[in-house]
Amino acid sequence: MAKKGKHLQKWKICLVALLSLGCSQPEAVTKSETKFGQSPSPLQATIRQHAGDRLFQNERVQHLSLRFSESDGHLLEQEDRPYVRADFSDGATSIYSVGIKLKGAAGSYQLLSGKPGFTVKFDKFRKKQTFDQLDKIHLNNSVQDGSYLCEWLGSEVFRLANYPSPRVSHALLKRNEQSEAIYVIREAYDKSFLRRHYSNTDGNLYDGGFLQDLDADLEKDSGLGVDDRSDLHAIVAALENTDSVVRYREMEKRIDLERFVTFMALERMLCHWDGYSENANNYRVYIHPDTGLAIFFPHGMDQLMGDPNMPLFEFPTPRVSSQVMGSDKWRTLYRTRVKELLPLFDPPNNLIQRLDTIAAVVRKSLEELGNEPLQQFESQLEELKNRIVERANAMKEQLAHDEEQVINLAVGESTKLKDWYPLCDREEMAIHRENDSTAAHLQLSITSEPGYASWRHRLCLRRGTYRIEGKYRTVGVQPIDDLSVESIGIGHSRDERWSRPENDDWRNFSSTILIVEDRFAVEVIVGLRAKHGVMQVDRSSFRISRID
Repeated sequence: MAKKGKHLQKWKICLVALLSLGCSQPEAVTKSETKFGQSPSPLQATIRQHAGDRLFQNERVQHLSLRFSESDGHLLEQEDRPYVRADFSDGATSIYSVGIKLKGAAGSYQLLSGKPGFTVKFDKFRKKQTFDQLDKIHLNNSVQDGSYLCEWLGSEVFRLANYPSPRVSHALLKRNEQSEAIYVIREAYDKSFLRRHYSNTDGNLYDGGFLQDLDADLEKDSGLGVDDRSDLHAIVAALENTDSVVRYREMEKRIDLERFVTFMALERMLCHWDGYSENANNYRVYIHPDTGLAIFFPHGMDQLMGDPNMPLFEFPTPRVSSQVMGSDKWRTLYRTRVKELLPLFDPPNNLIQRLDTIAAVVRKSLEELGNEPLQQFESQLEELKNRIVERANAMKEQLAHDEEQVINLAVGESTKLKDWYPLCDREEMAIHRENDSTAAHLQLSITSEPGYASWRHRLCLRRGTYRIEGKYRTVGVQPIDDLSVESIGIGHSRDERWSRPENDDWRNFSSTILIVEDRFAVEVIVGLRAKHGVMQVDRSSFRISRID
């Protein structure tokens, strides 16, 4: 315990020192042999030069160009997104036969007729060819971020916390005869990135892909480790162990959980809803070859601060973050880490000043593009700064609240479910409590347009097996269409089951919940998905019992 306390104290001192200096740490500080949060010697930071230092200097916006043939343009738009040859230049240096392909997922992917994003692989067709000593970069179209600054903001916050994150800068990109457009340049996750942070770069680096957790067939980007993904399979096996003592012990053998707690705290504090911690999306995993521990890296941070009130302490669904928040030990450390990282956001002026510095660089380039892009940028920048202020206030408020009360039931004990609340996809749906919060029946009515409505009850439970029981009935329910005949959804957030309506009669409902974590929050759900109909819930009949 003394060793751990000393470690956290050093980490906190380092963070405060960074903030007082008003600048990011040197890129060399996150060597794997250096304890988390500590810096190497000044000499080491001074003499190390990194690939991409010129491209990511952020003192000016780069002028870049891509030229490719019309036939290769058609190939770019094929479904499998192949690499094609192109010529690349920054005005001072030109290189030929680089590989480019279109990038982006749902929401950001665009064809050449729009504003496509590109991955540029300099050595794809000419081995050992580099640009600014880099093998690969990404040119993000930023179509989901009108400020063009979210990627930079996320990367900057991670670096301030001494956590490995890709560098970000900006460019005016000209492709063939098209006019220049503003793009975000992002460092790729490859050997060049790993060399900036670790002495040993032979470990397996995995791409999380699109909405894939660790149990998916993740693409291996680099590494001299196993090719059968047995390293990932071992992590998943640890996560699935039903014995909590064994599960967390095995997790600690395979995941750098202290680093993950920091990673998770930063993602959530930045409101990165589309990252690993919340959505099992946009991430990379590196299996460190010296320790065998998995380290997570952030990715796709172009939609930050969208909801300044995003919860910090909810129970998420991704496998690793779910287990962290369900563990008394790791949840406590996570809450402590959020408090330690709060000075990065509060007072918000520190972060906003950094944002204004890079915004001034971007603003100069947008002035070259005309008044409309500049006005859009100024508006989006102001909104982003306002959300940073709102987020700082929201986080302080959430930290001021105590942890959610856990229901402690002995085996054989039960309690009524009293505090129900509605959730509907349209405001005009009728929700009835019979004018009395203690009424026997709760009612949902769908009468105008098809939709979904439900009554819900939230429970935070200790480890064990539970049974939920109650009664409900439906009247005049008409399915939305022939493909959606299962209109009744009953169960809980870990097992919601749908069935066809059987109208008029009261029916008994029973569902089992297995909680394998130290604690976990679930919602009991009684829902209706239809174009017409009524559902009634006998609230006095709903109980939860612990059966094991």
